Amino acid sequence: MTTNQSNGVPRAGAGAERGLSWEEARRLEAQGKSNAGTTVRTRSVRQIVTEHLLTTFNCINLIMALLVAVTGEWRNLLFMGVVLSNLAIGILQELRAKRMVDRLSILTDQPARILRDGEEARVPREGIVLGDVILVSHGDQVPADSTVLWGAASVDESLLTGESRLVPKAAGDELVGGSFVVSGSLGAREARRRRGRPLELRRPERDQRCRLRLGGRRGGRGGARRALGPLRLVPQALGLRPRGRRGLRDRRGPLRARPGARCRARRRAGRPHGARARRVLLRRLRRAGLPVGEPRLLGQVVLRDELRPSAADTMSYFVAQGVELIVISGDDAATASAIAARAGVPRAGAAVDASGLDDETLARSVRSGRVFGRVTPEQKRTLVRALQAEGGTVAMTGDGVNDILALRAADCSVSFACASDAARNVSDLVLADDDFSHMPEVVAEGRRSINNLQRSASLFLVKTVFSTVVAALCVVLPPYPFIPVQMSLVSTAVIGIPSFVLALEPNHDRVSGRFLDNVLRRSLPAAAVISLGLLVALLSRGIDQMSFSESSAMCMAIVSVVGFALVWLICHPLNGLRVALLALVVVVVAGGSLAFPDFYRLSPPSPAMLIVLGAISLASWRLFGRLFERSCSDGRVAGAVVRLMDRMTGGSSHGFAED
Repeated sequence: MTTNQSNGVPRAGAGAERGLSWEEARRLEAQGKSNAGTTVRTRSVRQIVTEHLLTTFNCINLIMALLVAVTGEWRNLLFMGVVLSNLAIGILQELRAKRMVDRLSILTDQPARILRDGEEARVPREGIVLGDVILVSHGDQVPADSTVLWGAASVDESLLTGESRLVPKAAGDELVGGSFVVSGSLGAREARRRRGRPLELRRPERDQRCRLRLGGRRGGRGGARRALGPLRLVPQALGLRPRGRRGLRDRRGPLRARPGARCRARRRAGRPHGARARRVLLRRLRRAGLPVGEPRLLGQVVLRDELRPSAADTMSYFVAQGVELIVISGDDAATASAIAARAGVPRAGAAVDASGLDDETLARSVRSGRVFGRVTPEQKRTLVRALQAEGGTVAMTGDGVNDILALRAADCSVSFACASDAARNVSDLVLADDDFSHMPEVVAEGRRSINNLQRSASLFLVKTVFSTVVAALCVVLPPYPFIPVQMSLVSTAVIGIPSFVLALEPNHDRVSGRFLDNVLRRSLPAAAVISLGLLVALLSRGIDQMSFSESSAMCMAIVSVVGFALVWLICHPLNGLRVALLALVVVVVAGGSLAFPDFYRLSPPSPAMLIVLGAISLASWRLFGRLFERSCSDGRVAGAVVRLMDRMTGGSSHGFAED
């Protein structure tokens, strides 16, 4: 075999019919001329730790801690314990998620086909070395930059160029690693290590999106905005909206079973098998040599796709959740319609043959059609965009190269481990066991995440709002009524502990409304009542000549009472866990204040202070209850705040749980 003198790698034309030998491959791998270590499935440990450490809030907290340390008030550094705990939990959760996703990626990654010693072999993509002859065909992703040796194919290089047009490839042309073979087959020799190929050089400039596999849970990362980044696509796109929920699916992937075909012979002729979801293949049978007599039909072979056993139940679930199911297929519309009807898709008889429709007519037909046949890849994308234009959120399932355009355009794309490389690599969710019946579990997990985060975010936002208001009030009515250690106690009791416990509780209730609206409806009444109560407390301390410790104790009590009231309402309906949570909140606040008054700088309340505190607390509880009920039922104030935020942020404050 002829080699290149500069690097010892076989030239592009040498030994193409045999490829490298296993001995040559081992030598090149030992020299570091392989793809080993270049596959980035998730972010590195260093990236995870750095992203959690170097945040704006951590920098602010560190500066505040240094300023507190300068004053010598070491007790006020208690808040750093919460900061460090949150940091450690976030890092550990994401490292655990990284390990799980990496393991699932190994299970679902398809090996590459290469020639070794003249025979076809399958090796992990990281096992390809320079000079290997790579074999790719319809549906495969090119594992590395290479030069075409033989064959012809149409290749999609949009991951690199951004253009969806197909590029023809023939002998002598360059193949870009990461591109997809749409049609044809090729043999090519690897010409560049992955670290040097164009797609790899562009990787740091792109968002490193980690696809979710079923069974790989992505942990929270310490902040409300960050904790739901990986999970946001699933609940948003899979039917949690009362208006405009669409589920788009290619009929071959989620509905069709994949075991071997079953054959049935029928003696009848002239049956309309196309309308019964059967593809009929007729072949004229002749004797060897000259035909004897007139041709006569001896029989027919009927092929029918078998439905997955769980297909009907899964479709019924989505129908019950109010999801509009639409089936698209490249097959005959009547065939696709019959399969959809067997699977339980509503209005499956509303079939549309898309072969003669232009884009505008096809877009209009989504309002009435539920099954589309003879659909091209471009038309699938047109259907997705038409549904989105009507205000819908679209989830698309597919497993073939012809589904790539639609999968990319959808809000959520779902594929299977057995799907083509192209479909799996562009999908947001890959079902590792090829079982579509797991989709209800995915929806339930998304609902749990959104519902629990809404409750937790309501608690966090209360503190943010009233702290801002009180800080502004104290410019006129100094001093600020709290010291950091006091806020640490209250925040831990009425925010930290409830948020942690409620986030672990299963909650599969259907999501309604928009995320930010739902959070503001719960948090604004509590923040307003706390701010009003603290204003009264600030004014009363000047009248009764309260000491700072007495004033702080009264302000802590007001925040604790309203905070407990918010937790009480959020926990309804009550169960054993929530009752225990409410008791724990009371124990932490009361126990900490009564057991360690000197540590928290609190003074025993005087009779006059008890009267004022009791009146303010009772009024705050009653007022909060009324405002909370009105805010949850009306929502005009929360809506006005959201619209104001939209104008300030250019419409980006809607949140991710919009239904």
